[in-house]
Amino acid sequence: KLVVLASASPRRLEILRNAGLRFEVVPSWFKETLDKSLFKAPHEYAVETAKQKALEVARRMPLKHLKTPDVVIGADTI
Repeated sequence: KLVVLASASPRRLEILRNAGLRFEVVPSWFKETLDKSLFKAPHEYAVETAKQKALEVARRMPLKHLKTPDVVIGADTI
């Protein structure tokens, strides 16, 4: 299985490595411009941002002739 981390965060890399996961890093190009006022709670904004980061990478990889990932991990903090 191809697992991709949609982030260049050194901390997220460390967490996944410490968990023993094998993965590739493909940083997301998603622009974090979601309107925070549209979300009822801060965690909803973070979840949606993480989802959009993962989707951007998942959609871009086949266009760049890279193997389609089985799992893309997106993350965000607030």
